Amino acid sequence: MGADLREQYGRKWRSKTPRRERVMLRMGELVPATEQETPTAPPPAPRSVAPRPRPRRQTNPKAKGKPQRTFEDLLTESRATTVQWADADLTAERIRTAVHVSQANARKLREALKAERSDGHPLHSVGAPASDGPTAEAA
Repeated sequence: MGADLREQYGRKWRSKTPRRERVMLRMGELVPATEQETPTAPPPAPRSVAPRPRPRRQTNPKAKGKPQRTFEDLLTESRATTVQWADADLTAERIRTAVHVSQANARKLREALKAERSDGHPLHSVGAPASDGPTAEAA
């Protein structure tokens, strides 16, 4: 019957055919009289189509087994990385590429580092004790 509709409506018969006729064609009600009177074969049994399994999400093979770094870990690493950088070089993009973090975390790190530098806190590594002024030896 689709061939008849194509013959009647042309190459774009699916879009030109009235909706009612297309629905009737899909439901099997729009069948020529000759086919209704002389069934040649029993109608095929409806196939049960098993749903296809969804593909598994690919995981990053490098990230397997690595614990996620906390913000404090990232801040410590960025302090050590940027200790020699000038304030003008302290950009989110440069921090992102040096410490290998997301853009959002790079912006947070930049703000934290700039706040530390503006407060006058001296930058120190985590393992070294912070000096709060002259020691007893210097006095």
